[in-house]
Amino acid sequence: EFKDRIMAEISIAILGLRRLGASLGLTLQRHNASSSEHRFNITGYDNSHSSAKAAQKINAVHNLKSSLRDAVKGQDIVVIALPYGKMEVVYDHIGDAVRPGAVVFDFSPLKRTSLDRAAKQLTDEAHLVCMTPVVNPKYLFNWLDETELATNDLFDEGVMTIMPSA
Repeated sequence: EFKDRIMAEISIAILGLRRLGASLGLTLQRHNASSSEHRFNITGYDNSHSSAKAAQKINAVHNLKSSLRDAVKGQDIVVIALPYGKMEVVYDHIGDAVRPGAVVFDFSPLKRTSLDRAAKQLTDEAHLVCMTPVVNPKYLFNWLDETELATNDLFDEGVMTIMPSA
């Protein structure tokens, strides 16, 4: 039985459930449906109630939290897929709630604000990775950012550019 073979359950919080964050959730759910020995338990947060509910309706997340702090508590991985205008405050809200050893993936398009805020707010035991997804070529010219447009193949045939922190 597949369930008996699960080696690791990885908890992940996705902060921002518009097209990018919800697509990541759908991609992880696709992985969960495969015969992998690792499973993702996906918690979502979005300050827009309609985006959060839309992500839940399309099964991009297992559960929703109503605050940034609650969403990141105890998570192994935190993915920040919020609009750039929210980046200055997000680290203020999650900084000391991110568990030691957790990895924070920051998808914001501009990294300086994230690097500065993370340096001030995250503990030394948390690990920040700034990255930018370059999506599946078939979606390159469709940049509408609605949750309902999320797909489980947005990252297929794409790349992730990882940014240095110094």
